[in-house]
Amino acid sequence: MARRARGRRSRRRGRPACPRSPSTSCTACPGSTPRAGSGPSTRYSTGDRITCRPTGSPWITAAGGDRTASRAFRPYWALARSAAARGYEHYEISNYALPGCRSRHNQVYWRRREYAALGPGACGFLGRVRYSNVRSTERYCELLEGAVLPVAEHEVLTDGQAAGERLILGLRTRDGVPEEWLGARAATDPALAARLEGWRAAGLLERVRGRARLSERGFLLSDALFVELVQV
Repeated sequence: MARRARGRRSRRRGRPACPRSPSTSCTACPGSTPRAGSGPSTRYSTGDRITCRPTGSPWITAAGGDRTASRAFRPYWALARSAAARGYEHYEISNYALPGCRSRHNQVYWRRREYAALGPGACGFLGRVRYSNVRSTERYCELLEGAVLPVAEHEVLTDGQAAGERLILGLRTRDGVPEEWLGARAATDPALAARLEGWRAAGLLERVRGRARLSERGFLLSDALFVELVQV
């Protein structure tokens, strides 16, 4: 599921989709419908069934309030509360797990580690390069048989893009990022610095033992912040 999602092409940019693409979703166990009093029944739960996709700053009012109590977000809160009541940790925006059962595979993406693209349509990340393979199985095999890498597209990240990725991927997790990373990014953007202070005042962004992380409500509204962390 993860590889298929990352294999989708970005419609806005015409480039391979990657883990830094702003979006947020939450789900219960595949095929289930969260409701009050129900919850995950396995050691690990990842999400694609409920989608809560607030985009842009209009979701957060100028006064620092939010709209997280609206009807559209009720499934999110039903899942979050049910999972917490059963001992599940909301360790990443779209993932829950019992203590010690975090997905090691997915944490490769959130920690911005390298991974190879194996198979038609797969995406990879090496150094500063994000790339995707050709989608056609026939063409993929032809290229390999001809000793040619089956890469369809690639993108070499700038320093600003790499820094933005590091922040966004880290803030997707409950562990967050070192406070100084966020401070360095805000130091070059007064408007972003003011926005971050607004998020802290609203309880959406927390400081915990020298790290910055999103609160549960912050997870829900993360897109509004993530789009501002990306640098060209």
